[in-house]
Amino acid sequence: LSEFIDDDHKDKWAHIDIAGPAFVEHAWGENPYGASGAGVRMMIRLIEKIVRSEGK
Repeated sequence: LSEFIDDDHKDKWAHIDIAGPAFVEHAWGENPYGASGAGVRMMIRLIEKIVRSEGK
């Protein structure tokens, strides 16, 4: 996928593949039935961690 990123941003992007866990057929743990939002929760947790570490 890096071929789609311009040279100025080659070191500032990431591909996060979340297609596999996109839908949960049976609720388990913190995963509700339906769209899992796994990638969304992960990104929110990452952003929160970055913000906390930059605020120190």
